[in-house]
Order: sequence, then structure tokens, then C-alpha cells
Amino acid sequence: LDGAYYDVISTNKHLGFLEEDKTQYSFEKDVMAIGGACFLIRTNLIKNYGLLDEIFFYGPDDIDICLRYKKNGFRVVYNGNVQVIHIGGFSHKKVKSIFVFKFLRRGRLILFLRHYPKSFFIKEVLDGLLRCFITRRELISKKYFGNLIFHYDFLLRIFYLLWSIKEALLWHNKYSYSIERWYSFLEEKYENFDGLSI
Repeated sequence: LDGAYYDVISTNKHLGFLEEDKTQYSFEKDVMAIGGACFLIRTNLIKNYGLLDEIFFYGPDDIDICLRYKKNGFRVVYNGNVQVIHIGGFSHKKVKSIFVFKFLRRGRLILFLRHYPKSFFIKEVLDGLLRCFITRRELISKKYFGNLIFHYDFLLRIFYLLWSIKEALLWHNKYSYSIERWYSFLEEKYENFDGLSI
């Protein structure tokens, strides 16, 4: 996913997603958020504002951390001159689509309640309702009519959508991104560990 970054979160698109890299994204730009496949984060930010939030089980914690840092006055910069190979969506292939639907929807609803106007939350609920019935045959693929399938388990998906809404309303104002317990773990594992002194 070289060249992938989020420009407008509400479109649910990575720019550069599933495109061949012809250096069309080889530039630097301040953006809303970047995909979590490759982050470089200053240690003082991690110390003061935490890591990825563990409340998100299956995405979009990468977007959440970028928006948290931006709210605190820091820049999020996309650098397309760096190349990293990331096999996007590999975990999607190992799990059933109902799992992805359930937990990704929950995460997106929490994200929209935390960082966006309520209209984004409502749009995500409506999108989720549509996806209870139809979705793409391959989770990581382009959208076109021939790639759509009907879900025969739509009743289960409606149940999980309602569960996701409940979870988002319950968890959107709770946070779990403190670094202290990771310090303890690393200090126990590595006797010469002296914190984030990079």
C-alpha cells in the first residue's frame, strides 16, 4: 500500500489503495491520518500522549492516534519518499468476514463518536446496515457491481451492528493508551532497559 494515506476520513478511502506504485505519491504532505503499517512517532509524544488505544480491537486505532496527536497541536506528515512493503489486509484473509464486520464496525463507530460530528456516526450506522445485506466478495478489492455478494447471515450481521452501536456508545469516551504498563513489562524482560531514552 505504498502511497496510502487518509485525506478525508469520511470517504473511507486510502489514497493510493490498490494502485500500482508509479511514484505518483512520492511527496511529503500534512494529512489527517496515515495508515498504521509504518509509523515513526517521537518518543516524547508517546510518553506524553500514549500509544495506540487498546480499546480498538481491530482498527482504526491508527487513525485515532493521529487525530489525538493533531488535537494536541502536532503534525501528521505523510512521506511517500519512504518505501515499505506491507501486505495489506492479510489478517482479513485469516478470519471470517463476520469477525471483520463486527469489530471493524465497532472501531469505526468509536472513532467517529470521538473525533467527528454526530452525522459521521449516523452515516457509519447506515453504511453498516447496508453492509448487513451486501458487501464485496473479496474484502480487500475494488468496489464494482460484479464483486458484490448478498449475505445470507444478515440477521446475525444486524445483531452485530446493534452490538457495535452499543459498544461505541459505551466506550467512545474511555481511553486505554497509557505507556506505564509497557515500561514495567520491558523493565522485567530487559534488565538494562531505561525507558524511552531514544
